[in-house]
Amino acid sequence: NDEESCGFYWAGACTEGDYVVFGADSSNADGNATSDGSAVLYAYRKSDGRLFTEVIENSGSICSTVVKENGVYYFTTKGGKLYEAVINETDTENPISCIVKSDLAGGSTCTPVIVDGVAYIGSSAGSEGRIQGISLGGIGEKGSIRKLYKTPGEVKTLAISPSGKTLYATYYKTPGGIFAVNIGSMDDGREYFVPDIGMRQFCISAIATDADGTLYYAN
Repeated sequence: NDEESCGFYWAGACTEGDYVVFGADSSNADGNATSDGSAVLYAYRKSDGRLFTEVIENSGSICSTVVKENGVYYFTTKGGKLYEAVINETDTENPISCIVKSDLAGGSTCTPVIVDGVAYIGSSAGSEGRIQGISLGGIGEKGSIRKLYKTPGEVKTLAISPSGKTLYATYYKTPGGIFAVNIGSMDDGREYFVPDIGMRQFCISAIATDADGTLYYAN
């Protein structure tokens, strides 16, 4: 990396294939994630050690982990956008190209969860939060909003059940419970779990699910 870009503390990398792809905060050396400014997407090629970078203007910080689906990379930004990135192997100078796939309801630090061609993304919306389902469509096409869910607070992380039918979210607000969405249904989601009094707190924790469907998290 260089001294003008900093990685967000939970922004992970996608390591599938020959590339390690990850994002960085806006170009400010203090390490603070911002909702304006330019961010940097990095692609490190493992086979020859080359590092490629793409500066993305007016995006806000990349705070999500980069995920890959059908050869295409996706990530969210603090500026409230879902991006699509493609690596063109025939371009020897800068193989990375990015487009805005969709605008989001608010700033996002949430890693997309992709199920059957739909990206589910958590974001902020004032004192509340949102989960959006965005149909990805083809490469280079704009995504379309399939469903919007209101949540008690900003959604930092999402998890999918082993069956792939239920989406779970934590949120950055008391009581720090779990919000659930049945994928494919027309309902508005629901409070799935509310901690007892004395165990309520803001939550930025990811949810882990085991093979039996038990959820593990902390607030």
